[in-house]
Amino acid sequence: MITTFASRRSPKGNFVKHALFKAAALTATVVATISMTTGPALANPAPATLLQNQFLAANPVSGSPSCVGGLFNSRSIYLQAGTYKWEQIVQNVDVVTPRYIHLDAGTYKWSACITPVEDLNTGKWVYADESVLTPPNGGTPAQLGSDWQLDSDGYRTWGDRLTWVNSN
Repeated sequence: MITTFASRRSPKGNFVKHALFKAAALTATVVATISMTTGPALANPAPATLLQNQFLAANPVSGSPSCVGGLFNSRSIYLQAGTYKWEQIVQNVDVVTPRYIHLDAGTYKWSACITPVEDLNTGKWVYADESVLTPPNGGTPAQLGSDWQLDSDGYRTWGDRLTWVNSN
């Protein structure tokens, strides 16, 4: 004999069903209320990078390629609102104290450029690294800059990293 749940219903079955329905409705109402008051949960964005790999001389000289000559990198990036840690890197080594910056949500133009310049203290030629985040709607661009020198010629990855810190 095959028994189904319908044939095994107790006289109190309707009461149990009604209680379960009320509990499910209450749970759905609580979840909906929490979602409306706190907003949707957003995952922390992964760090974003603007990197370029190219041959760089340890001792660049005047007339070496510069921003205009190809040592330039740019892209558009959507950033959610929050505080970001902005760093310049060469071969995955931070080259400047990071800047903490609060950004509104939007699509930014992100550019980085290196130019050979003479270090007036040492007389050696180094790279001046300038990075710019231009906000949507023509707001005031944010800048980050540093000078660095390489110990040998070779292919190097250089650029920026933006790491989301919090939504404050």
